Amino acid sequence: MHFNCEIRFLMQCILFLFLLFITASSVHDDLQSVATDDESFKLHLVQAIWRHGDRTPALNFSLNPDDIASWAEGPDGELTKLGILQQFRLGEYLRNRYQDFLPNHYSSNLIYVRSTDYNRTIMSALANLAGLFPPSAEEKWNENLPWQPIPVHSVPKNMDYVLNMEADCPLAKKAQENIWQSAENKTGLEFLTLHDMVRVFDPINCAKIHSDHHVIPDWVTEEIFEKIHTLFNISTTFWMSTPEVKKFRGSYLIWEIIDRMKAKSSGMEKRLKFYAYSAHDLTLIAFLNHLEVYSKSMFPAYCSIILIELLEKDGQYFVQLFYKNGSTKLEPLELNFCKSPCSLFDFEQKFSGIYIPDWKDACKLIEKTMSSGGKSFQVEMENFEKEIAAQNARSHAIGSGSGRVQANLQFLPHSLQRPFSNAQTPAQSKSTMFNPTPAVNQYYHQSAAAVIEAAPSRYTDVLNRAGEADAAKFTSQVLPQDVNLVKSRRTESRPTTSTATLATTFNSSSKSKAKKPARNLRTAGGCVWEDLSLNEWDPDDFRLFCGDLGNEVSDELLSKAFRKYPSFLKAKVVRDKRSNKTKGYGFVSFKDPQDFIRALREMDGKYVGNRPIKLRKSSWKDRNLDAVRKKCKEKQKLGLRISLANSVEFGMKFHWVPFIGLVIILMLNNNICSGTVVQQSPGELRLLQVIWRHGDRTPAMNFPLNPDKVWSEGTGELTKLGILQQYELGRFLRHRYENFLPKNYSSHEVFIRSTDVNRTLMSALANLAALFEPNSDDMWNKNLSWQPIPVHTVSRDLDNVLNLEAKCPAAEKLQIEVWHSSEAMSIVKANEALFELLRLNTGLPMNTLEEISTVYDPLHCAKIHEDKHSIPHWVTDEVYENITRLFNISTTFWCSSEKVKKFRGSYLVVDIIERMKRKAGYVDENLKFYAYSAHDETLIGFLEHMRVYDATMVPTYASIILIELLELRGKYYVQMYFKNGNNSAVPLRLEFCPHPCSLEKFEKNFKDITPLDWFSACGLQSMETIAWKKYASLFFILFILFVSMFLAQMAFIISQRRSAKYVQLPCDAADS
Repeated sequence: MHFNCEIRFLMQCILFLFLLFITASSVHDDLQSVATDDESFKLHLVQAIWRHGDRTPALNFSLNPDDIASWAEGPDGELTKLGILQQFRLGEYLRNRYQDFLPNHYSSNLIYVRSTDYNRTIMSALANLAGLFPPSAEEKWNENLPWQPIPVHSVPKNMDYVLNMEADCPLAKKAQENIWQSAENKTGLEFLTLHDMVRVFDPINCAKIHSDHHVIPDWVTEEIFEKIHTLFNISTTFWMSTPEVKKFRGSYLIWEIIDRMKAKSSGMEKRLKFYAYSAHDLTLIAFLNHLEVYSKSMFPAYCSIILIELLEKDGQYFVQLFYKNGSTKLEPLELNFCKSPCSLFDFEQKFSGIYIPDWKDACKLIEKTMSSGGKSFQVEMENFEKEIAAQNARSHAIGSGSGRVQANLQFLPHSLQRPFSNAQTPAQSKSTMFNPTPAVNQYYHQSAAAVIEAAPSRYTDVLNRAGEADAAKFTSQVLPQDVNLVKSRRTESRPTTSTATLATTFNSSSKSKAKKPARNLRTAGGCVWEDLSLNEWDPDDFRLFCGDLGNEVSDELLSKAFRKYPSFLKAKVVRDKRSNKTKGYGFVSFKDPQDFIRALREMDGKYVGNRPIKLRKSSWKDRNLDAVRKKCKEKQKLGLRISLANSVEFGMKFHWVPFIGLVIILMLNNNICSGTVVQQSPGELRLLQVIWRHGDRTPAMNFPLNPDKVWSEGTGELTKLGILQQYELGRFLRHRYENFLPKNYSSHEVFIRSTDVNRTLMSALANLAALFEPNSDDMWNKNLSWQPIPVHTVSRDLDNVLNLEAKCPAAEKLQIEVWHSSEAMSIVKANEALFELLRLNTGLPMNTLEEISTVYDPLHCAKIHEDKHSIPHWVTDEVYENITRLFNISTTFWCSSEKVKKFRGSYLVVDIIERMKRKAGYVDENLKFYAYSAHDETLIGFLEHMRVYDATMVPTYASIILIELLELRGKYYVQMYFKNGNNSAVPLRLEFCPHPCSLEKFEKNFKDITPLDWFSACGLQSMETIAWKKYASLFFILFILFVSMFLAQMAFIISQRRSAKYVQLPCDAADS
């Protein structure tokens, strides 16, 4: 018995050791840097492509009982706490795998991380880097926070053709539509294709992962979910399946990775060791499709990663690829066209056929520069109306269908659904009626998932059995008055507009004058401006204001969302005239007031694009600017105060519309008469915009003879002191605006933008670490009191808002004139002795005041860090003070010229004003905090535009400008403060306006600074012109080469003929 026990114990020990060996072997195989038996392979470069972590639903279907707006992080595909933790663990995994290859500390020369311009991918990258590069003892800047900021670079979505597989490319979209319409893509459901499976799978899958807080529809059993999951996985095999799609989707990513490996192998890129892409499932699928290895079982789960390793052996370079799908084991990718590890040459040759030299030319994109350009608004609207008219001619209501038809329609996007049997439809002739099925299919192929509905339980049905809205159940304010007003205007036979009628009725003398064209105006937030686009709309329509529209929403997408209403007329997204970017709002109009009411009730809060739309009644009444200006004096005589809603009702009852309507206009537009605002006490804070300078950094420039040139962080990089400065600045903002800023970070309330420079990106991250410390609900790691918050960037050369050194030949020429002006040169002459000293000791010409910054910058940095760095012996305290004094004076020349200010700083001022106008106009209702992380010249440029800057205000590290938008009794005001480094925040007193300044007067002061199109004003060539010249140059070179070869050939032939020797033959005797 005892012997049996020993045998059993021995067998258990052997089994335990065997399992331990298997586990250790598995871990070792998973972590080894180079999975090859030959140890002579050396790893030179690692490139990684990962999918973001777990997120909230990005899509939805109409009958989903789980309200996606209830997700705490937001309903737009935002990263969850689980997603942050997943990416943090992935970063730790990469650290373990490449422990002997990657440096222990972050270095900007060795590491580069790029992300798509989505919150979830930027945050995923930040969380990953937190696990990959925990701060070492030397890097710690906060004993209580084991984290360091590492920059993540991004590119605007529409321009990101490398990582964003949905970037604007008409040919690619057309090729993808052909896939979904192909016969092999049908699922057997009458109104549902594989392409729609993502809209069903995504919200259900998210709810299933977070089933403790969210619900799954009752009809989704485990069996049904598995079938949906299977169909979804099958659908992903079609996303990038054809050569036409692959040509545009993923090819640039492939070639960017190949070019980087070629640069590394050739010695051109010696230092880079790790390059990472933070992206989406589509990005990984496109890459795997190009490798010809993707299948339905390989769909990338959250935090999936592809590793591309560049190996070297005996001077030859090889490529080895791995794929880790979510939490599964890392597996090598076996390529059909090449044995692993694959020769870099063979790998490159495989993809030589998909190289596209010019994206825009290949996609047939029309060049859109920063000016509006292109077709006029009128032409666009005419074409749009023709399109809508043609579609409305076909889009009659669908009658009662079978239960099966209606059941299938629930899976369609909301924009494709039509009114059903209970709703009254316009009378139609028999010739125009057609069957329901073709109608739905026709609408399906014209639409592309425009709208995602939230749970229908949020919106109660207020249609009675007759199909009309029940007024008792409809609670929207002043809508009945609006409806009656338009009806009364329609019955009038006079050709003048209602506001023109008011003016002519009240002042009989105007009847004798010639009629002028109506000048339409808008009123919002106490501001009034003329809007010529209103002339393009039917004055008798019923119009809705559509707010909080994302950048992806176009006129077509907005029209698809409202096309289901029979009397829908048109839709228009308002865009910036310079950049052609959406301003975040638009309008839709209807002919029938019942459709107007239904649309407001049914569509408010529904998803159009990636955001829930916010609908309001558009104030289309009383917009004649001339009538308002003529009656300014009459308003003061009358002295009446009547509210808008009451005045409309009063006018309807007693037919006093002309009189009271004019009084209302005059009261709303008081600023037109006087243009001045009596100083009021500060109102309620509505919006905070800030511009800060980065924290302490290493020298960004140096002079040739400086003995102290080596900084471990690199050139112009943020130091530990700089991180701490920005962290303290974040604490200052939290303390000052504790009662205004949200406790928790929210992507709808907070937006951060930075220049695409490491030190400004890292400064923003350090600032946000203090400004939004995670509370107990946000904590994803009990040992790390930090949460990733996205910081968005724009390429340096294109960033004319924050980068005051963006390439602009016209501005650079003007700046040179400033430095050589008599005023600047007189300062050089007055300090000739100091300039001579600098010529002798710096190695610089020192002929202008501009060069003083090249001397001051490294000396100033060394002075701050004198414990580790030294300044030259010739720099005495007196010399240093004089250099500092001259540098401070030189900053007043950076942006002092009115001509230079047209290019430098004006775009920032306009950007800030436009955001305040949108806030005052209730467009960006949720936005509370917008921050710019930039440089000293950015702050100086803004202060110069405010006409308050002088040499005593040079922004030190972590200086900040605060721009507050206040509301007081329906009017908006602007007040600003400047906090220079560690000093207290002081108000900025503007010469042109009291403190606080009315938003209208503030805007009016800068109405003339708006620059023209950036490319044309700067003398830059647009991308389209550059491409044309490139091809023209190539053609010219080929032509010259051909002509040269032809001439050389002709010369050769001629020379051969001339050198030929002819011999005289002897004559015969007979002949002689």
